[in-house]
Amino acid sequence: MSAKTWALALALATGGALAPMAQASDHADGSTTVMPPLNNTARDIADLYTWMGVDEVNNAPRVFMVMTVNPNALKASSVFDKDTLYTFHTIAKTSLSEKSDGLPELSVVCAFNDAAPIGTQTFECWGGDDEYVKGTTSTSTTKGSILSRSGKLRVWTGIANDPAFFNKTAFTTTVAAIKGGINGWNRDVAQCATTGVGFNAATLRTGLSTPAADAFAKQNVLAIVVSVDRAYVTASFTKPLVGVWASTKKRIPK
Repeated sequence: MSAKTWALALALATGGALAPMAQASDHADGSTTVMPPLNNTARDIADLYTWMGVDEVNNAPRVFMVMTVNPNALKASSVFDKDTLYTFHTIAKTSLSEKSDGLPELSVVCAFNDAAPIGTQTFECWGGDDEYVKGTTSTSTTKGSILSRSGKLRVWTGIANDPAFFNKTAFTTTVAAIKGGINGWNRDVAQCATTGVGFNAATLRTGLSTPAADAFAKQNVLAIVVSVDRAYVTASFTKPLVGVWASTKKRIPK
């Protein structure tokens, strides 16, 4: 887990030994052809992080989930979209071989009730059929988390330093090198390159490692950070494997 990701986790007072973290990212890959455009808006998911850990306040096992949206969010003006539902979807399985089709889904859905600035914008989140929190977005990753009455659900929302790292300069250089050599490749019947490749794996690794510059440095994102009691998500620990994905969709007016 990067130091920047850990800063987000502080909002939920996490600690202890953490399980390996999973991450899904598209980061500013939102479509520009839909209305409104999804790129660089509060509806565009940048990254999804999830891991299992322990709440250091009461030493309870938890599932942590972080959804970041609005890549390169402007600190002074970016807000969550009040017309969007932000959803964490989870399913629990007894084994990797168990089919996901038909398994019940437990979701955490968050909505924002106004277009006020971060620090005053209010939100509501619903977990499953019986968990609920209501609070105010925060400009500090160490303040503003809200705990449900049962303690099963804790949520923090607000603006934070982008926890993702992307060496964009090196990536672009490497892609350009690959594209430049494609026309000279000799291919077999399966279209796999046989000869004519002017670089190898070591060359590509070198290209991707230098210079080590973070394209997202000093950029912000809007973040929803969720901590859920692990027993609540895993059917009282009977299904220890948890799958997580996230979505945003238009909110139907009341």
